[in-house]
Amino acid sequence: MFDGASSPPPGNVQAEMSLLGACLFNNKLVDRCGPLAPKHFIGEGLAEVFAALQEGVAQGRTVDGVSLAGCFDKALLASLMAAYVAPEVVPEYSRVIVSLSKARDLLGIADSITATIRTGGDASAVASDAISQIDRIVQGVATQNTTTLDAAISSVFKDLENPNRTAGISTGFPSIDRRIGRLDPGLVYVIAGRPGMGKSALAHEICLSAAREGTGVLELSLEMSDKQLARRALSIASGIPINAIKRGNLTNGQAQALMEARKELKGLPLMIDDAGSQTPTMIAAKAREARRRHGLGLLMIDHLNLMRAEDADAKHGGTWAVGRASNAVLAIAKECNVPVILCVQLNRGVESREDKRPTLADLRQSGDIEQDAYAVGLVYRPEYYLKNEPEQREGESPSHFQERISAWHDARERSSGAAEIIWAKVRDGEPGVDHLKFFAPTATFTEVAA
Repeated sequence: MFDGASSPPPGNVQAEMSLLGACLFNNKLVDRCGPLAPKHFIGEGLAEVFAALQEGVAQGRTVDGVSLAGCFDKALLASLMAAYVAPEVVPEYSRVIVSLSKARDLLGIADSITATIRTGGDASAVASDAISQIDRIVQGVATQNTTTLDAAISSVFKDLENPNRTAGISTGFPSIDRRIGRLDPGLVYVIAGRPGMGKSALAHEICLSAAREGTGVLELSLEMSDKQLARRALSIASGIPINAIKRGNLTNGQAQALMEARKELKGLPLMIDDAGSQTPTMIAAKAREARRRHGLGLLMIDHLNLMRAEDADAKHGGTWAVGRASNAVLAIAKECNVPVILCVQLNRGVESREDKRPTLADLRQSGDIEQDAYAVGLVYRPEYYLKNEPEQREGESPSHFQERISAWHDARERSSGAAEIIWAKVRDGEPGVDHLKFFAPTATFTEVAA
């Protein structure tokens, strides 16, 4: 350890006290502290306070200056409450505290190297040990997540031996389940498309299906409000068009169907967070809280391009920020051990092509999205591009124009309700296309009848 012979060890006690004060005022901020742990604190008694905070919050208790009064010095608690800072700065203070803790650990390694070499220690052994320690400090390697191949294989066989086990979460669409497998923890599944294609609708249907099976779901909707999603859920359950629910002009039969849908959906373990402009750090905190309080089994984020970049990433430009956000979503999936459905908006290049079927190259701004995803499904509805009847071109003969009109009508009829989910990437499977039907009034996808 750092002996501090020449100078005080690196640390910022004021930042530690301010962070603790904020967390005592608002316990939800504990989830925004990222990897911060009691071991990272240097101030006297502060590690113990943070440990008490973590333990109490994990148990669902309120932890404040009053509840801790019998456990800690009153003067210390008063100082912490007085050092309170705004919630927005808590993640930054957390990063500072962790960084300074790493600096102390690095100085400790340097002291150990110096002392060992001066007493005749083997240089190669000292160097090898130092490199391992530095890797763990700088990279934040979690050794408890390391396992042998043999242990991992044993886990697979244990699963196979359980006849009642159903791997993963069903999407509610048998064709999609066959294509990509059920949704597995720790993986990211991208649903991408241009506006109006139905990517949000498909993701919402999957979430609703999972919740019906008893899976705890958190929908983070950065675009649609909770009421919009509620109308969609009611429309799916009742078959009543969304616009009719919104306007309220329902027949007696529709009103009765809506009440039955309300009863059917009541109590489903599906939570909606419609706060806009959320950063990856904020999303990670909400996922942790949902996992702790409600039992999170599936996370949906709609959509990646509306996430607000962290301040440190925003200055490097949009492509960098989107890539970092995608990396963060994968990290959330792994940390919370849940599958994540990530909606992504495709770029405008699709609109300028004659063949408007999207490809992986249309993923907006960043190749990181493709890299981080286990599977990428591109939603395409051909009828979307056949809304308007063609206009006669200058100099075009009436007969040729009528041929084009006839061809347009034929294409409209063939494509009515048709939807393709183009699986451009499936890490453990074969890319391909799943054909579904889309019913616009209720924004629902269904399997194509065999």
